[in-house]
Amino acid sequence: MIANIAPEFHRVAPVKLQYPQGTIEFLDEVNWGSAVIRIPWQLYKTYGDTRTMSLYYDNMVKWLAYEAANKAANKGDIPGLGDWSAGDNTTPMQLAVLAGYFTAAHDMAQIAGVLGKESDESKYDALASGLAGEFTTRFRHEDAEGVYYGSDSETANAMALDAGLVPAADRQQVLDRLVASVRKAGDHITSGSVGLGPLFRSLHAGGRDDVIYDMVVNPTSPGYGSLVTSGHTTLSESLDGSGSQNHHFLGQVDAWLVNGLAGINQAAGSVGYRELEIAPAVVGDLTHASGSYRLGKSLTCFAGARPTGLASACPAGRRLPRSGS
Repeated sequence: MIANIAPEFHRVAPVKLQYPQGTIEFLDEVNWGSAVIRIPWQLYKTYGDTRTMSLYYDNMVKWLAYEAANKAANKGDIPGLGDWSAGDNTTPMQLAVLAGYFTAAHDMAQIAGVLGKESDESKYDALASGLAGEFTTRFRHEDAEGVYYGSDSETANAMALDAGLVPAADRQQVLDRLVASVRKAGDHITSGSVGLGPLFRSLHAGGRDDVIYDMVVNPTSPGYGSLVTSGHTTLSESLDGSGSQNHHFLGQVDAWLVNGLAGINQAAGSVGYRELEIAPAVVGDLTHASGSYRLGKSLTCFAGARPTGLASACPAGRRLPRSGS
């Protein structure tokens, strides 16, 4: 198990609480524990450095094995928190859990592929494929207005889209339902700590930065605008200002300001920002925006040597640019 708080400076009792979305259990949550896989994978994609995922590979294997046993022991439902701190508690907890489990297995297959572990790559590809099928069976719905997932909440549709669990033929319908759920909520963010990233990313990927902008500048609660106008200088645990008053996990807006509004992105399939895509979002009544992203200083490759862990080829005597804005 990867604990939800690590290191655990204060003890959180492993209690069970009944919430509308299901039974909440503290200490253990797939979307939090999967950091053991997602962080090393993100470090590789950002820097082209395989050291972290190589060092902790065995821990990743053990964690996935633990969650498989956890799922079996609980008749297919993994205990957890679901979309913690969400304003909309209708999202089925197991939808958030299963989407997170799928993403972890999918990322693990890619890590195994990069590290040359072919049998593990096949193993985790198969796990991800099975979880994708289960997700579709349990949470895909269709009515007169089209396809939607779970409770048709922001988080439910956004997590399905962001994880790649929506077939291409259905993506526009699900995106439309997502936008409709945002509009129905009065352009408020109702997603919590797990659903917020997928909410921003799926809307951005679908070309709906205008919807994100409307949520971000909305001056009423819950949202960033209301926190600013109420005098907050730190993020609260919930976007209505309640809970802990110094929580970072609702800070997804800062990434969107750079890769959405300013439009500075790594091109699809690129590693270490060797290929860029610049596509600013022209939204709302903005007349000006500027942004920069600094990856780091240039990396020098010396003849006959390659820096430890650098995955890409490093030609002798050449400099690979590693910064840009």
